[in-house]
Amino acid sequence: MQFCSTCGREVQHGASFCSRCGASVVVSTQPVPLRLDSQPAQPARQNLELWQKVEKIMGKSREARLITLGVMLMVVGGGTFFPLNAVGIYSPVSALLFAFGILSFISGFGLYVDKTEKRSPKRHRAKKAKTEA
Repeated sequence: MQFCSTCGREVQHGASFCSRCGASVVVSTQPVPLRLDSQPAQPARQNLELWQKVEKIMGKSREARLITLGVMLMVVGGGTFFPLNAVGIYSPVSALLFAFGILSFISGFGLYVDKTEKRSPKRHRAKKAKTEA
């Protein structure tokens, strides 16, 4: 049996990282006593960094997520539909993924354009000028 040297949890044989705290595993055959006030040295820092990268790519807005989902569905659906269709195999699931990808992309882009138009100071000035006239 192996135990994590940071949090004391039993780790699987051959594991490189602890599944509880994310620390690198130092082989120890004796369990480390758990203290109530102990915090993991690096609480899954790698997972947090990965999530931050995903958020940076996808954005936090609904529009950005819809656009990203649309692109991913188009890549997956189109990447399987078109080559299979070229050799005479029709895949309705791939066609649906591709169609929903297009729909998600257009919806996300439409919401994004609508949101930017509402924020645009040029549009507000034009509206203000019309109401004053």
